[in-house]
Amino acid sequence: MTNHIRLMGIILTVFIITLACQFGGGFDGRTYYESLNLETPEDALETFAEAFQREDFMMVYLVLDSEAQRLLRYEFNVFFSYEHLIGEDVEERLMDDLDFRRLSETQNDGWYIFDQIMLYAAGEDDLLIDLRGDLDILDSEVSETPDGEDAVDLIVRVDGVDGEVIFRMLQDSDDRWRVYFVSAPDEGVVSWPAASLNESE
Repeated sequence: MTNHIRLMGIILTVFIITLACQFGGGFDGRTYYESLNLETPEDALETFAEAFQREDFMMVYLVLDSEAQRLLRYEFNVFFSYEHLIGEDVEERLMDDLDFRRLSETQNDGWYIFDQIMLYAAGEDDLLIDLRGDLDILDSEVSETPDGEDAVDLIVRVDGVDGEVIFRMLQDSDDRWRVYFVSAPDEGVVSWPAASLNESE
């Protein structure tokens, strides 16, 4: 067993123990994902926001829609780019970090790379859009994805973010809601976490 595998095992063990304590010794569901409250668009947004506020970026990743996760992995693997995820300055520093480059080149788990990138950017206060502030839902609208799938847009005010923030929420095959993309026009953010999620608009 390599040192990397041992490290991953320790991380996952600590993570599971922490969750067990948080949820009173067990999950309400067969898996951790099933324990998340994603019953309505508002529930999913609350789960996402609470995770972002405590910098639990693994949970943030799990609440992202599968297409958002796929495009994130594509940008990581093909372009080795994080420009639509974190700030430009911190991306440059990450690109110069040899340890991180080795990690990203050998680690295939999208959630782990995402968590490490976001945690590093949060520590440097250089998130592309900082969603750690308190959140207030102002309105909701019927919407759709560029592929024509039915969606719901939650119009939100987030402390520390200029203007309104749009969370496009999509229902997956098991009827649970997840975050398709986040848009903050007044911050210059068209589509987070991946640019092509909003390419047709």
